[in-house]
Amino acid sequence: MTSTIQAAAPRTAEREMLEMSRRFAALLRGSGDGTARVPGMRWTVAEVGAHVVQSAVNAREVLAGARSPYLEVGFDAAVDERLVAALPERDPARLATLVETECDALAEALVGRSEDEVLGVIVDLTPASLRAILALDHMLHGTQIAAATGRPFEVPAQMMRDCAALVLPSLASTAAARGLTATFSLRFRGACPLLYGWEDGRLWIEDGRERRIDCFVSADPRAFLLNGIGLYPVWKAALTGKLVSYGRRPWLSLKLPALIPAVPHGGVAAN
Repeated sequence: MTSTIQAAAPRTAEREMLEMSRRFAALLRGSGDGTARVPGMRWTVAEVGAHVVQSAVNAREVLAGARSPYLEVGFDAAVDERLVAALPERDPARLATLVETECDALAEALVGRSEDEVLGVIVDLTPASLRAILALDHMLHGTQIAAATGRPFEVPAQMMRDCAALVLPSLASTAAARGLTATFSLRFRGACPLLYGWEDGRLWIEDGRERRIDCFVSADPRAFLLNGIGLYPVWKAALTGKLVSYGRRPWLSLKLPALIPAVPHGGVAAN
């Protein structure tokens, strides 16, 4: 099957970041005393809340001239844990307010920045991909807190898809894709497909060219988010129907953990 890939309109992801910060804060504010352990994590609900606050604080401080603790190491679990330890607040309601105020302050700090500027916060994130990765972080950790507390939390599939399109270039492994030519159609259930792939090892995302799709992937949004930090492996998602692949070369989905490796994340329990 071939598809003409419509190039996505430029997006800033500001609305996505702010909307998800409020949804996450509302969940956190009603999560009890914050001491419940998050499934698959060593962190409690309150510590996850502190992590979300510190992600926005660190980004804002870097924009103001501070040196990012992630600068040399990229995504790093030890840095995540140091930042959580540096924030003593563990009251969910107060943490929820901090999530809102710090994300608002970060949004203001990003006003006027070129959308192509590499910010120096972590890896090669630009304003748009920074906002998008924070929105995805709110979705991920909202999913986890909902599981820990039994409260509902919606992951908006289309919003997740739009944010993923902005973030994928910062997560993909150049080494794993060396020499690869393949086209993927990724659909988070409830959203339109995201078309991307590699051409002789170079990643492209919705570039407007017509290509034959090699591998269609249908993924449960929550399982995909958890997979992103190593908590829901692809093989388990496939066995439980959370990830289904088909097409001319369906086995290519088994390469995705190498092509887009899980992000090292603080608080993740050892397997």
